[in-house]
Amino acid sequence: MAKIVYLLGAGASYGKRDEKTPIKELRSKQDVLGDSNIIGKYANITEGLPLVTEIPGRLAFIIDKITHCPCSSKVRNQIFPLGSNGGTGFDTAKKMLVQDLTWLKTASESHATIDTFAKKLFLKGQLKNFNKVESLLSIYFIIEQAINKIDGRYDTFLASVLNTQLNIDDRITILTWNYDSQFEIAYKEYGEQKDSIGIRRKLGIADLKDQSYDTRNQIFKLNGTANFMSHIDLNRHKQLDEVLLTELLDEYIKGYNEDVSNSRISFAWDNGKYMSKNFDDALQTAIQDAETLVVIGYTFPFFNREVDRNIFAKMPNLKRIYIQDPNAEQIKSSLDSLYSTNHTKVTHINNNVFTITNPTQFYLPPEL
Repeated sequence: MAKIVYLLGAGASYGKRDEKTPIKELRSKQDVLGDSNIIGKYANITEGLPLVTEIPGRLAFIIDKITHCPCSSKVRNQIFPLGSNGGTGFDTAKKMLVQDLTWLKTASESHATIDTFAKKLFLKGQLKNFNKVESLLSIYFIIEQAINKIDGRYDTFLASVLNTQLNIDDRITILTWNYDSQFEIAYKEYGEQKDSIGIRRKLGIADLKDQSYDTRNQIFKLNGTANFMSHIDLNRHKQLDEVLLTELLDEYIKGYNEDVSNSRISFAWDNGKYMSKNFDDALQTAIQDAETLVVIGYTFPFFNREVDRNIFAKMPNLKRIYIQDPNAEQIKSSLDSLYSTNHTKVTHINNNVFTITNPTQFYLPPEL
């Protein structure tokens, strides 16, 4: 199977910022739903997605956009089913979503990362709030990707690794910790498939909540996808308007009183719930022959160590590792805890770990 494995982290979707005005100020506003009480500074993203340190400010920005999204009277007269509790009107549903996103913003400000907050809820057994975080993160990242251009490096990378059948070179398998849909959005410009489900099949995307896997899987999403089980098609939306907001509110209300999350996000450290043997077997098959690992924008955080060790154990024949990140040298030392006794060909001692600090384009190793 694949000889070259890519392992992507948040830095792989960082994109670009407006260097002239990198930070914008958002003041609190009021509307018919009451005081939204949103204030803060947010990154002026021109491509890609926020880093974890930017998320609180970006949440404030997205909350403000939801609060003031213009909607017709026809849309505002909709009723969303609310389980055994009857239904709720459009304005009430929007107010509920704004309040919950504000709750998530406050939590993200008081924790190192959103993932830290999610894991705390999980460990404390607060599963309703844990499911709420998954749903809110899906909504948040769907909106970010609707209003921002994709990180342009995905387009360039696909242009480099797609074959004449518009499939990813079969020497490559991609593992990503990101729950974004940058690959799916970028691929729309290449293939005949325009809907995101068809694109996922064409790219061979697998995540933990899929029901089946096969040998065509080439992109494994280790934390799932920021979307919903019924799947909102991101390629249909280029802005936050009443159409997208209605779809998001419908998904939000569907999962409001449910014990099981309807989000496709599935934190890999919660693998007791989601990581099936079928997923693990498909991953094993895809990467067991890997000789080259390319790490892009990933820092090997402690939370993910068990899964990362499992990934390394499935690649006993590694000969070279390339780390692409502005802080690649610091990341290099994180590998020491991941090697197994099988990894005799790739260690610091024999200098087979290489660092690339230029993040302009995704690195294409000489083995390709």
